[in-house]
Amino acid sequence: MISDFETRLVSLLGAQLPAPFTGTVERAAGNDTAHDSEPRIYLGAYKIQAEPKGFGGNRRVAVPGVSDRIRVLSATVYVNINVLPANNEDRRQQLQGIEQLRYLLDDESFQTGAALLDAGDQGFRIDRVGVIDSVIEVTNAPDADRPSGMTLMAEGIFWPIGVSGEAGVAIDEMRIRGLLVDLQLGSALPTLSAGDSAIDIQVRVPKITILDFDRIAIDLIQADGQAGAGSLAGGRAGTGTVRLIDIVSDTATFRYTPPAEPVTEFLQVGYDDGDSGLGTVVKQFRLEVR
Repeated sequence: MISDFETRLVSLLGAQLPAPFTGTVERAAGNDTAHDSEPRIYLGAYKIQAEPKGFGGNRRVAVPGVSDRIRVLSATVYVNINVLPANNEDRRQQLQGIEQLRYLLDDESFQTGAALLDAGDQGFRIDRVGVIDSVIEVTNAPDADRPSGMTLMAEGIFWPIGVSGEAGVAIDEMRIRGLLVDLQLGSALPTLSAGDSAIDIQVRVPKITILDFDRIAIDLIQADGQAGAGSLAGGRAGTGTVRLIDIVSDTATFRYTPPAEPVTEFLQVGYDDGDSGLGTVVKQFRLEVR
């Protein structure tokens, strides 16, 4: 988790910083000092700010290096990096170390977290890295009591390496059984008379951003529950008397032919149930044939 992130950051910075800082990066232990003729760079997380959980906050997610979905901790981690000069050097070497760190961390691969990716289960995935500030030790300067170094933040998700994933069969299809949508006719229906010719009917289908429907299902039914007396045309045939009508520019267009005798029937509009039938009816329109 956080400790794995620290270890990976130490390894990466130590390998990519130029001399004399190559291989001098270590995780902070609390009693950090320089070593003889070599400078030392110590880093350690000092604040972990977990992100608030919204709807579905405990859901399992797919992470790099883990085959199953697992529960993760979403957090922003704040890291302090201290640069200590060699025993025979001074703040000028500290400044050199800080500027080399700033230049390296300014690379896009670090800013996006891509540089931190490695093979296998790492225990973390970093999505964004940014340097908050840098301090150079100068007598009587602002923040003179702070050790020379920098503070950075890393946003991402964290989990224990080797944690078990979620058991069970993965869901590969989810069917919508019900949906509340305000369907409207494109224009008012004309007076319908028995034996008249077919008329065009348009149904406006509002765009739903979270669900991408591309057709509706329609059917006719009489007030007593019997099948409709009129007929529908357009689109393609579904199960029984159902017609499947494509939605083009938020509109479904089809034809209705009144029966030879007066009748009151209802145009039922819903969504394809997945088997070319009429699923839950979203709205019905009264058709009064005189």
